[in-house]
This record gives sequence, C-alpha cells and structure tokens, in this order.
Amino acid sequence: MRDVERLSAYFKNLGSAVLAFSGGVDSTLLLAVASKALGENLTAISLATPYVPKRELQEAEFLAKQWQVKREVISVPILQEIRQKPKNTCYLCKRHLFGLIKQRAEELQIDYVVDGTNFDDLSEYRPGRKALAEYKVKSPLAELGFTKDRIRRVSKELGLTTWNKASYSCLLSRIPVGNTIVEADLADIEAAENYLYDLGFRGMRVRKHGTIARIELPNEDIIKMAKESTRNKVTAKLKALGFDHVTLDLLGYQLGSMS
Repeated sequence: MRDVERLSAYFKNLGSAVLAFSGGVDSTLLLAVASKALGENLTAISLATPYVPKRELQEAEFLAKQWQVKREVISVPILQEIRQKPKNTCYLCKRHLFGLIKQRAEELQIDYVVDGTNFDDLSEYRPGRKALAEYKVKSPLAELGFTKDRIRRVSKELGLTTWNKASYSCLLSRIPVGNTIVEADLADIEAAENYLYDLGFRGMRVRKHGTIARIELPNEDIIKMAKESTRNKVTAKLKALGFDHVTLDLLGYQLGSMS
C-alpha cells in the first residue's frame, strides 16, 4: 500500500517521535503506522481533562495496548484563561496542552511532536493550528495530503476498528462563547452523549444553552430521533441529568456551530 509506505517513510525519517494520541480516526492511523516504523522510539501521549470524555481515553488506552505502544497520560485541569470561554479558547487550550506535550518530549529527549491534523483541516476554521505552528508540531497527514476520506480508506485496509468512527471534538465545543465553563456541566453533557451513543447515535453533539439541551445529529439520524418512543426516552434521560428542555436542531450537525 503506497500510502502506508509514504507514512512509514515519514516516521523513519524522524527517527523518534511523541504522538499526541486521542484515539480518533486520524491519530490511530498514525499510531498503527508509526508503531511499526519506530517501535520503541514512539511514545503516545493522551491528555485527560474534564472536557475529554472518559470513553475516548479508554479507547485510546485499548488501542495503544493493541499496537504495543508506550503511552502516557497527562492529567490537566481546566485552564483559568478559558474558564469564561473566550473566542480564542481553542488557541489558548492547544497552546497549553501542546506546551505540556512538548515539555514531556524534551524530557524524553525526543525532538519531534506529531499530531493528527489532516489535509481537510487546513481548509477549515481551526484556530488551534496557530499553537501547533508555534511549537513546530509536525502533522504528517496534512503534509502528505491525506484527506479524511483517504484516512478512512487506508484505515479500513489496515483493519483498524476506527476506520468508520465518527469525528470527535472536545466537550468545550458544546458550550457557547462567553459562558462559564463548569465541570459539572461538562459531566452532564458527557453523560447525555454517552446515552445517545448507547442508543446507536454517532457523530452527535449535545449543545448546552443554560438549562436547554440542543441536540445536533447527522441528517440521516433526525428521523430516527423523531420517533415518539425515542424522543420520550431521550427527553426523560436528559431531564434526569438536569436539563429543563430538550430540543432537536432541525439543521442537523454543523461543524463549529458554537465557535
């Protein structure tokens, strides 16, 4: 597979690397290829914060063990700079988190930090990329022209279970700009999304507007959610979590709708 060979050569040229590993589609492909190319010279680092769902961390742990990659977890509380969710939250957050990863890489005497930014990301509004550039983080998928569709295709060819995993964003993206970020709210959002996940919904978002839950779903799932039995179950569960009103956004899932 030419694509895998190109990625493998990229990592071999680095010699060693620290991979920012979330367990998502992009970083898992990097983990699988880099583990073969670098062996013991690869270290995966995951970040445990109140806005990263525990489900994601558990999946990252499983995948790292599956590919026999050294993995470290850095626990990070909510940064005070982003507590009121300013417009540049993503940049401030990435700057802090990748600063910690860069520091750990230096402690391990590893020159390169790698992340899963892909080629499609370059054409989207992603303010966190500025922080990655400041730390000289390398993004092989973007550099080699790997689009999301291409990443999924290669992942499927390699037998990766993540090949059709829905795209993920951190729980901070569920909170409107200017609102105070509270750990309990993030926990409620995580519980609500876990419930929807267990019902079979993928790629959904539960946006929190005060005590209102606004559910965004891929268009093909809106009819499924509109069934009375499903609506009743979801409404009861989310109200039990503290939401006074549960709404379904008829426009469906929209990337960056809280930006």
